Parts: sequence; structure tokens; C-alpha cells
Amino acid sequence: MKRKKGEALFSLKNSISAAVLVLVGVALGRWGDQMLQTLQKSMQAATFSYFPDYKYPFVLPELAYGHDALEPYISTQIMYLHHVHQHRLAVENLNETMREYAAYQQYSLEYLLTHLEVLPYELAEKLKNFGGSHFNHSFFWRCLSPAPQGGGMPQGRLKEAIDRKFGSFENFKRTFAIATLQCVGSVWTWLCCDHQKDLVIVTTMNYETPLTRDLLPILSFDVWEHAYYLQHHHKRLAYVLLWWNVVNWAYVEHNYDAVLTALAHVKHKKDYN
Repeated sequence: MKRKKGEALFSLKNSISAAVLVLVGVALGRWGDQMLQTLQKSMQAATFSYFPDYKYPFVLPELAYGHDALEPYISTQIMYLHHVHQHRLAVENLNETMREYAAYQQYSLEYLLTHLEVLPYELAEKLKNFGGSHFNHSFFWRCLSPAPQGGGMPQGRLKEAIDRKFGSFENFKRTFAIATLQCVGSVWTWLCCDHQKDLVIVTTMNYETPLTRDLLPILSFDVWEHAYYLQHHHKRLAYVLLWWNVVNWAYVEHNYDAVLTALAHVKHKKDYN
């Protein structure tokens, strides 16, 4: 039976659409393979990681101290809610996300966070939030310690670097506090090393990590409202001033020494994860 002109045109359009879909499918498949190959090749150069065992399935880390150990500087209620509820929710959402991406489950959290540009868009967006939250909180917990380990001031090479960069430890604290208080909203404040081994203070919004800026963190400070509001309400400055009493400088010094060692061997901007 002879087709009408309209029917023939409709059939031609359907054929073209089907062909385009096939080509797109092939292209996406090849792109996905290329992304995995890029990750696998790049992973061979990895030499440094903060949490090398952070892989799917992710788990909520235990604290090295009780939820009440940081009193009176950070309340028991805040620590419990922050760790057991806020952080746990991020871990659960991260696992739910990764469950759908089996091909990427072999990679560490840091590795994924530093290669977001080669990941599927949906995965990258969820990793920024849930993965970033897991990394940031895990880092933050280790930066805290009760007395007598907590508080005081850094020693050794870190103290020398702080004095060299900021003039003195007190000037560093002042600069760090100003950076924190100038920001509005859900913020993290970090002391990091860049690839010239220079110390820099940066703030990140929501759950961005300094890793995505090609910086290596050595100290983190969670300034989301859930980290202090129940205790200090809108008085963020009070939280900042008290927080110095529980900073785990031994851990920060360890980070600094490890980062300097890693940077001495870096040949590629992503060799450190």
C-alpha cells in the first residue's frame, strides 16, 4: 500500500530519532568507559590520603572521646546530635547514592571527591554534598580533643610556618576568626597548604572540601549552625573563641608534616589522594 507523504515523513523522522538515540547511547557508553579508564590510570599515581580506608560501604567513624568530653566548650547535646544524627545521615545518603554506581565503589572517598569532573553528573552532585559532608565531619572530629591534649598552641614546624605567614599565633587566630565571622550561612573554615607549601586560610560553603580547590587541609572548623546554635544561639563569636580550647594541635601538626612530605614527591596536581 502506498504511503501518504505525511506518513512517510513521520516514518523518516522516527528512523532518524532512533538512530540518534543509538548514537547517543554508544557515545555515552564510550564516555563512561573513558571516565573509568581515566580514574584507573590516575589512581596508579596516588601517594597520599587522609582516609585511605574510606570506601563503599561507608561507616560512621567512632570518636576518640565521649560526646561529653569537650564540655564546657562544646556541649554534650550538640556533640551527640552532630555526630550521631547529622553525620550518620550523610553516611546513609552517601551509601544509598553509591549503591547505584557499582563501577565506582572501588575508589576511595577522597579520590572521588578530587575527580568529580570525570564522574557522571548526578553522582558528582550527590558526592559534593554527602561525600563532602562525610569527609569534612570526619576531619573535624579529629581536629578536636579534650583537655589536656586539646587547646594550647602548635609546636615544631607548624608553629614556625604560622609565625612566618601570620606574624604570630595570636595574629593567626585573629585572621582565622575574621574569615569565619565574615561569612554568612553554612560555612567551614580551614587552614590548608597549597602546592607551594604555603599556609592559606579558606572558607567553603555547604559541604565543599578544600580538596576540590587543589588545597590540602590541615585544620578544619565546622561553623554550620547545628555545630553551635543550641549552645550559643546567634553568637557565633562565642563559639569561635571557645573552640580554640579543644583544638587537637597534635593532629594538625601531624597533618602538616604529612602534607609537606607528600608535596615533596608530587609530580601531578592529583598525586596526593
